[in-house]
Amino acid sequence: MTDIFTAPTYLALDDDPFEPCAGLDAVVLAVPDPGRSAELYRTALALRCTAHHPGLGSYLMEGPGLRQLLVPGSGGVVDLALRVDDAYAAFDYAVDRGADPVTEPYESGDHWGTVVLATVALGPATHTLVDRGRYLGPYLPGYVAL
Repeated sequence: MTDIFTAPTYLALDDDPFEPCAGLDAVVLAVPDPGRSAELYRTALALRCTAHHPGLGSYLMEGPGLRQLLVPGSGGVVDLALRVDDAYAAFDYAVDRGADPVTEPYESGDHWGTVVLATVALGPATHTLVDRGRYLGPYLPGYVAL
């Protein structure tokens, strides 16, 4: 068994002070029936359903230190959304260091403001970079608070 404290580090550590990720924004789960799953998560795990996107049929579940987005599908965890202060800079930072670009940064908005989103892939996992610095809505444009 490898001791993680003495194992060699293969990532190059540099003196770059830029830290693009401010934290986890949401875990995106694909489930066959998001409405039914939302009720199960509410009952079994005491998560609150705080927003819903009627057009997509997705539900945002929240609890202490956790935000989970339930979307239609059957793939399990399909994305890890990361909160960033600048999606443009975070996207460039990730791609310059080996992440595969999936969706370049773009703005999306509604009457609550504008959010900037971008997506990168690290191996089979996708990560959506979410900059909500100019957005005051319940989650993302199109979502309504419950």
